[in-house]
Amino acid sequence: MVDPGLVSLVELGVLAVGVTIALFEIRNMGQTRKTEIALQFFDKMTNPEFWELYTHTVHEQQFESMEEWGKKYGPYTNPDAYNKFVAFLQYYNAAGDILQKGIVDLDDIHVYCSPIAILMFYEKFGPMIEGYQKWYSMEDTPNPAKYLYNETRKKYPQITTRAPYEQ
Repeated sequence: MVDPGLVSLVELGVLAVGVTIALFEIRNMGQTRKTEIALQFFDKMTNPEFWELYTHTVHEQQFESMEEWGKKYGPYTNPDAYNKFVAFLQYYNAAGDILQKGIVDLDDIHVYCSPIAILMFYEKFGPMIEGYQKWYSMEDTPNPAKYLYNETRKKYPQITTRAPYEQ
């Protein structure tokens, strides 16, 4: 006859092994997801179309105020320029969102998206984005691109966003 205490001990051992395996699987799933996100960023950042979009948005769109931007690049006057801006903003919103949620850390993002690009984009468009949030009474809505900018600026306070020829 089998001792009931021994059966309980074996059951407890099997349960402990099962829990350990499950914990390893959960950890591996998190790492796999983080790797998938990193690869998506890498794929985006190595795509020439992405850099054309960046160049058009950050370097070619010239304006002094959000009103001027709306007249020159808004959805009714210049849908192509507007769509490029929105696509780029959504990219930074996604990066800021997964950073804020702790899915990736700032160093992971900076491997695939240079800090200077993040800083240049938000320093140019941030006041306009925040202006539109205020205009539409949306100040309390999330602004993940601003979060990404703030975290990047904290880490790299010395980076200048003006090229030597712009000084």
